[in-house]
Amino acid sequence: MDREGLLHRFEAEYEAGALGYYSWAALELLLTEYLESEDLVMAERVLTHAQYLYDGEPRLHLLYSYLALAKNKLIEALAHIQKAFQLMAPDPGVYEQYLEILVQLGRYEEAYWLLEAYVESFPEMAREIWRYAINLFRNVRAWSQVKEAAWQGWPHALPQETTFWWQLLRAYERLGQVSEGIQDLWEAVWVEPFDYRLWLGLAYLYERKLAYRQAILALDEAERLLSSEEEEERQSWWALCYHIRARVHEAMGMWEEAFRAHLWVRHYRPRVVSALVGIIRYYHRQERWSEAEPHLRQAIHLAGHRPVVQALAAEHLWAQGDWELAAQLYESLLSYQAHAETAVERLLIHLSERADKKAFLRVLHKASRTFINRPDLWLRWSIQAFSREQVLFAWYIAEHAMRITEKRHRTGALYFWHAGLAWRLGHRRRALHSLEQGLLRGASEAVYLRKAFPEGELPLPFQHLLRRYQQLT
Repeated sequence: MDREGLLHRFEAEYEAGALGYYSWAALELLLTEYLESEDLVMAERVLTHAQYLYDGEPRLHLLYSYLALAKNKLIEALAHIQKAFQLMAPDPGVYEQYLEILVQLGRYEEAYWLLEAYVESFPEMAREIWRYAINLFRNVRAWSQVKEAAWQGWPHALPQETTFWWQLLRAYERLGQVSEGIQDLWEAVWVEPFDYRLWLGLAYLYERKLAYRQAILALDEAERLLSSEEEEERQSWWALCYHIRARVHEAMGMWEEAFRAHLWVRHYRPRVVSALVGIIRYYHRQERWSEAEPHLRQAIHLAGHRPVVQALAAEHLWAQGDWELAAQLYESLLSYQAHAETAVERLLIHLSERADKKAFLRVLHKASRTFINRPDLWLRWSIQAFSREQVLFAWYIAEHAMRITEKRHRTGALYFWHAGLAWRLGHRRRALHSLEQGLLRGASEAVYLRKAFPEGELPLPFQHLLRRYQQLT
């Protein structure tokens, strides 16, 4: 069917006030096109003409439901789809529209019951229906229903398919039900003891629970069962098995074993980025930069946009002495919590050594969005700058920390350190104020005050205040 020609014909006939005959398929196509382009006025005109041509046709309710849903009139859409459901023979389009509306209304349990009816009506489509259900519920974070749909779809999965496995285990994680997941899998193991997918699921959840010995035992059983199967049909599961094993070994500090597991993942799935990341980290940990480089290049080629790959690239460049390019990458990582701390630390070192005050303050401002109430972190960065004999930049960090940290989160250590730097740079009144605030929090961290002065020799006003404090307490 000529889509462009059909649209042109309908619009021309409507303008001329002479709409002619259209097949039902043509009207559905027109409606779909106008809804996708969000032209609700023309969509309504299509429906009006459909009503004229096919008055009494049950499928009209389905089309009216589409339009009502596009207008976000959920109750009206529900009324129409219920009518269509009553009048029409079982139809996948009706089921899926009904499900979409129920999910948008937040009626997840009703949607799940309808899915069961959908599968009963079309048992040959069970796998596709449960995959559709998982995506539908996952989009609204209805993890309980994702879990149930994954269990229902599990028996229908293809030999190489890992979708239901992943969605089931991640649903348990997001629900905070790792222990319940382990219990459910053990119950399934009693019924199907030779299903390696169940043992892999146990290994995955044990790893999440930090029960590494149990995870290894489950992995050993999964490997034994996988070895008895045709390897060509189980490559995805072998890759998954070694992926979990690598994570367990890394958590246990068994770097050589983790490295070998990552190599096996690459053997089965050469384009898996997590395995490349594990191999690169192994080489970086041993400072074998040249051996890491080809793997890093491949990771950048496959997933250069991922923060974890950018962080590894930045670390590699930093170690190789290419600080300018590393700094550019680190600045792009400031908004990612997992990598921001290292990025800030390296950028502060680089920019203070360049004496680039403007860029230094810009990084401090960006870092404050992520580390707004972390006085311990700001104190550490300031002391690091001070240890490099960059007193002015240490002051910038301490002053910025005092400005962005809420008063109730400021520690005595930060106040004492700020007082010492302020005095050294000639800010006497601010130094005395910070010293007073530090003393109000207790003198136990006054050691940070002495660190700010050569050989720990305090100025006389500070010595006087500390003696007075000791007399009073």
